Amino acid sequence: MGPGMRAALFFAACSMAAFTPRVTAAERLLTIAVVGVRVEVTQVADPAPVYLTLNNYGGGDKLIGAQSIFAESVEIHDFEKIDAVETMKQVHAVEIPDLKIVHFQPGGPHLMIFGLHEEALTAGTATIVLKFQKAGEISVEAAVVNPATLGPAPNQEPVRNRSGRGPNNKKKKSKKN
Repeated sequence: MGPGMRAALFFAACSMAAFTPRVTAAERLLTIAVVGVRVEVTQVADPAPVYLTLNNYGGGDKLIGAQSIFAESVEIHDFEKIDAVETMKQVHAVEIPDLKIVHFQPGGPHLMIFGLHEEALTAGTATIVLKFQKAGEISVEAAVVNPATLGPAPNQEPVRNRSGRGPNNKKKKSKKN
């Protein structure tokens, strides 16, 4: 490659670099998408679970807290197995691994909202602020729903009893010829 060609390539590379948007390493590390947020309530005074899905498109992070102006408090909960018995307990953080999806769902990590205000029930939504160790705060709108009127949650299989029957899984009758 001659000196003229090198100069042309150098000029082209510099021109492209000047017009290419830059994404810093920190921005790539802090990309978390929150989807499917819902608060399941049956009564205003009862604690209500909050289910959601976190898609981490960047570096590892931790959910370290949550709050809502529509509630007295919001806690992070998870299940712990002790002597073959699962119990729910409050935890201080949930790991959100690099390039992974974490489902906050029944039987796993989830949020518990205490003292949900009646305005959230009337409006059908509640703003929840999720606090991450690295990504900071992300504000999301949660649908406030009654679980008795819901089908299976997004990204979850329908609940089935031991017979294998469930809302979407009725056993087929065999055809006899």
